[in-house]
Amino acid sequence: MTPFFAIVKLTCRSAMRSNVFRLLLFLLVLSVILVPNTIKSDGSPEGFIQLILQYSLGFVSFILSVSAVWISCSEVCSDVETGQLHMIAVKPVSRITVLVGKFCGVLVIHGVLLLVAVVVVYGFVMLQYSRQNFTEDQKAQLNTEVFAGRRVYRPVQPDITEEVEKELQRRIENARINGQAIDT
Repeated sequence: MTPFFAIVKLTCRSAMRSNVFRLLLFLLVLSVILVPNTIKSDGSPEGFIQLILQYSLGFVSFILSVSAVWISCSEVCSDVETGQLHMIAVKPVSRITVLVGKFCGVLVIHGVLLLVAVVVVYGFVMLQYSRQNFTEDQKAQLNTEVFAGRRVYRPVQPDITEEVEKELQRRIENARINGQAIDT
């Protein structure tokens, strides 16, 4: 397992040194902060927070998916150009170990980028939440529905009180017509 971890370490180190990593980090932070500020929400607190989350997370997923291909190709090409792949090939390391090591190295790099993006998105959402002039009811609703993630699982229920009252009156009337006893 030592050659595997060495390949992962080398892949991470060379990817972090590259300008591609710095560019992706800059694009992630820029897309999280700039894009939601350029688009207007529907005016509700839920819409405001959801707008920030949807666009920020959408851009993060797009950038990370494109960067996975970009960094992977960049790492393999740089290993071929610098001759590092030839040095690994003469060692008693199988090709699958090299490929899986490169894959895991790129996975670690994207884990770091995703962690940075999550921290920036969370910080930006909390900053915008604290800067807005929401009422206490709106803040309570945001805390219980949006920030807790319950809105998807607990949709707004229609008010059926009026329909229940009509059905109750209809059944009472039917019971009187049929001569049945009514328990209330």
